[in-house]
Amino acid sequence: MSILNSKVAKFAVGLLSVAVFVVGFAAVKVNKASAAVSSADISATTTVRSGDSGSSALTWQMFLNEHGASLVADSKFGPLSAGAAKVWQAGRGLVADGILGALSRAAAIAQLGTLPQQGSCPNGYVAITPVAPLFASCELVSQQQGACPTGYHSVTPVAPLFASCEVDTQVVPVLTGGAGTIEDADFVSGLTNEEVGEGSTDTKVAGLDIDADEGSDLELMSGRLDFTQGTGATNDFEDYAKEVSFWLGSTELARVDGDQFTDDNNYDKTVTFASGAIIKAGGTGQLVVKVSGVGNLDTADIGDEWTVEFENVRYRDASGAIIIDSDTGDIGGVTRTFSFESFATSTDIELKISEANNDAVNTAHMINVNATEKTSNVTLLDFWLEAQGNSNLDIKEFGAEFTVTTAADVDDMISGGTSPAAFLEIAGTKYGTATYQDGAGTTRDILWDDVNYTIPAGQKVRAKIIVDLLAVSGDLNEGDTILALIDEDETDDTTLVDVRDETNTQLVDGDITGTATGEANQVYDVIFTVATSGWTNTPVKVGGFAGEDDEVTFNLEYTVTAVDGDVYIDNTCTEDADGVLVIGDAPDGFDFFQTTGTAASILLTCSHTTVGATAPTADWLVVNGESEIFKIAITAIADVGTSFVQLGWEGIGWNETDAAGDRLFEGSLDDTYKTNSISLTNR
Repeated sequence: MSILNSKVAKFAVGLLSVAVFVVGFAAVKVNKASAAVSSADISATTTVRSGDSGSSALTWQMFLNEHGASLVADSKFGPLSAGAAKVWQAGRGLVADGILGALSRAAAIAQLGTLPQQGSCPNGYVAITPVAPLFASCELVSQQQGACPTGYHSVTPVAPLFASCEVDTQVVPVLTGGAGTIEDADFVSGLTNEEVGEGSTDTKVAGLDIDADEGSDLELMSGRLDFTQGTGATNDFEDYAKEVSFWLGSTELARVDGDQFTDDNNYDKTVTFASGAIIKAGGTGQLVVKVSGVGNLDTADIGDEWTVEFENVRYRDASGAIIIDSDTGDIGGVTRTFSFESFATSTDIELKISEANNDAVNTAHMINVNATEKTSNVTLLDFWLEAQGNSNLDIKEFGAEFTVTTAADVDDMISGGTSPAAFLEIAGTKYGTATYQDGAGTTRDILWDDVNYTIPAGQKVRAKIIVDLLAVSGDLNEGDTILALIDEDETDDTTLVDVRDETNTQLVDGDITGTATGEANQVYDVIFTVATSGWTNTPVKVGGFAGEDDEVTFNLEYTVTAVDGDVYIDNTCTEDADGVLVIGDAPDGFDFFQTTGTAASILLTCSHTTVGATAPTADWLVVNGESEIFKIAITAIADVGTSFVQLGWEGIGWNETDAAGDRLFEGSLDDTYKTNSISLTNR
């Protein structure tokens, strides 16, 4: 039986004078070798129950005494011993039957996983005679007043100078098995060419998947790293890296400062791990090296590369053997490359711009403006701003492009003259001050200065571009169009779009992606809205004999609602042969075109009717504030050979008076509303 004690070196110092303390303590000894029970002792026992006697019974009696019992350790396991065993079993979650068998042995061995630190005396003591295998006899050299030495903790304060002290305990992991080894060690495939950003913390740069063989659990004890300057690197490692750390899975094993790797040691260092870094027999553990970047990386060092090599890994197995492995798998001689980058580059920071799903704003439509007063808060563009990556993004300045048609200048439509009444709204609040960035023209950039809005990392916010439009009685004319957009031209201009990461570094063009373009919108004093569920079609009527050709009928029903005045819808139906329709084409009415097929191969006939609208003369009236339903039926008949046919809705001719349409609404009808593509054959 081992003669070890998990609570050793108890000593107490009474109320002594300083003179007595100085002279007398040379004779005081702390012997750390009194009796105790070890995991090896428990492993050697056989099953013990009430009535048994012998060495196994004695071992268990001593063990139970060390864990709360008060038995006479006489090797006779009687009712009192069995009762103490039941109490201990209940406390360990076992069946409390007083029979100490295999499960109880396993629980006891696990409980004995806490042993005093091996082979050393506490501070203030010196070794006299080593006592194998774990402890030494120690003699007190000096003692600071009022505190226990390092490695001891206070049990009972003894005023005024000293405390009764007891040795601290240290976890010594229990390994299962016998002799074992690292079977293989391969670089983690996903860790290659990593980027360590300035000011970043614990960026993974390399890792090993370490396989333990079936012979034993393995406890990793240390790892030796070799960093080597790579492409562009000319300065010392500490100029790039603040810290280096080792991890087993999600558990940190060790951390050292970057200045521990110097040119004096060729940027090599062995780092000792905390205890408990265990890879189970037959299992795999991932040993990872992480590097934290300095917070003030020199501009000239950005992009510099280094390599890292696991020169060796030291470990122990359950037999107690300590092995240094320098050549299994990717241990020794194999490297991984990583680089040091600016904060934005390394953390994949990106401002992503995208259109919101808001067709009422972002697709072409008519804007209702006032005849005599400006129209305020007209939304021209609805979009998202997203901070991708792990840094907050601060929008300092932001800009957009505005284009008008028919009008001679953007400021002929947007009120405010040289100080445009244009607003950047983010999350419901308007930010910044708007100014034109170029001279008069039909296309001009507007900058919002002093925005200073922060988007939290990983989040996105809704943004809008809003303007006040002039009155029809001013420079604005009915039928003018206006478009707001944000595209590559804007995001490339660092004076127009200034976005900063958490280090106050401005994002470069490549870190600002996406667009929000919207469509051109017409302005009128009186407008209408259109609603439809789109095209349908009848089944193809297949010709049954020569001369009876295939045909299909496409149907569309749409609703028009008049806004701010009466409108008149042209009652004709016209195919636009060239696909280009402009105001003044006669007649306008319902305009459609063939997206597939030609007039030479498909014969088209069109019917345009209304459910309830009146026709004072030639056009259908839709009264202000009311809605009317209209129906289109277009029959397509194969004329030559076999051809596909598909139709698109191109526009609506309309007016504010009962007269031939001199206004044309196209919007995005041609992109949005198309029929199915159907094959027809001439028989």
